[in-house]
Amino acid sequence: MAKAITDVLNKHIIGKSKTEVINMFDAIAPNYDKFTSLFSFGIDHWWRKNLTDELKYYHPQKILDIACGTGSQAKSLIKLNPQKLMLLDPSEQMINIAKNKLKQPNIEFYNSFAEYIPISTASVDAVTISFGLRNFENSHLALLSAYRVLKPKGILAILEFGQPDKGFKLLYEMYQNIIMSTFSEFLLKYPNSFNYLKDTSDEFPCGEDLASYIESLGFKTKKLKKLTFGIAYLYILQKNR
Repeated sequence: MAKAITDVLNKHIIGKSKTEVINMFDAIAPNYDKFTSLFSFGIDHWWRKNLTDELKYYHPQKILDIACGTGSQAKSLIKLNPQKLMLLDPSEQMINIAKNKLKQPNIEFYNSFAEYIPISTASVDAVTISFGLRNFENSHLALLSAYRVLKPKGILAILEFGQPDKGFKLLYEMYQNIIMSTFSEFLLKYPNSFNYLKDTSDEFPCGEDLASYIESLGFKTKKLKKLTFGIAYLYILQKNR
């Protein structure tokens, strides 16, 4: 595994501290769902459905959704009828929105960091991380924490942004730089929030590189799926032991 990828996953991709990232997500929380849906043309819902559809083959009864945000992925995961669904996020404002959105009695909420999950070892069947891995201060430690709480042969399902295919990249960059950057400052209302979201997406490893790194931590790749010309990737991995 290239040292560059190791360095990236051991330190926040663009050098932000936990406090800086949390402050930003607390501020943009009220309009975050609108932002993601508007600027992905609603495709983000299809991406999340892809993750849920893959998980259903493993029949997870206890699911932990890390970096749950406002509960968008959890809203899809509910369709799997799990015995327990646990949502974790360090942003209090994001968690509060998720609580108002999801009121089922089998849902638990944890306002905590992904690097230090306050859940018992080998206690969950599946861990999901949707568009949150690149935001962690230490993604390597977060992945090890996910490994710890998973039962033997448990499933780690990750959705994360990637780099678009060459034939689509120019069009996508024009869309980002002209349309998204112009309207995001009015919608998100937080200085440089769009630049943060764009820069972390552009610089985070993806595809086989990221899958190989996660495998080195004790997982086996079950599926690696490119979504929408490489804008996003879906990773389905299984704990080896």
